[in-house]
Amino acid sequence: MKNKRLQFGLPDKVEGFLVGALIFLLFLIDILQNKIQDFGLDYVVTYATAGKVIPAIDIFWIAVFLFTIVAVFLFSRSIWQGRTDRKIDIVFGVIMFVGLILLIAGAIGAFLYKAPEGVIWFYGIPQITFYHIGMLMEIIAGMYFAITK
Repeated sequence: MKNKRLQFGLPDKVEGFLVGALIFLLFLIDILQNKIQDFGLDYVVTYATAGKVIPAIDIFWIAVFLFTIVAVFLFSRSIWQGRTDRKIDIVFGVIMFVGLILLIAGAIGAFLYKAPEGVIWFYGIPQITFYHIGMLMEIIAGMYFAITK
C-alpha cells in the first residue's frame, strides 16, 4: 500500500471560502467574548445592526454554531477528498474539536466568574487562559486545513 505524503499548496475556491469563514467567525467570537466579559451579559450590539438592539450573547452563540458547522464541513471535506493522509487529518480534526470545547468552556467560565478566578477542575488555570488555549488550537487546526491539499 502506498503511503500518501502531505501536499502543501493553495486551497481551492470552496476551501478558501471555508477557511475565510472560519477566520471571520473566530474573530467575531473573540470580539464578542471580550466585550461580554468586559461589560457583562447585558451588553448589546447596535453599531453593526443599523440601530437595532441585539444582545451580544445571542450573536456569540450564533457565531459559535456557524463556526461549528463550517469546521465540520471543512474537516469532512478534507477526509472525503483523501488527498492527504487521513490519520493526520483526523488528528487535526480532533485538535479542532477539542479546541472548540475548550473555547466554549473558557468563554462560559469567563462570562460567569471574575477574570482572576481559576477553573477548579483544570489545575486552577484562569478561564481566559483556558479560552485562549482553545483559540490557539482552533488556529493551528485551521492553518493545517488551509495549507494542505
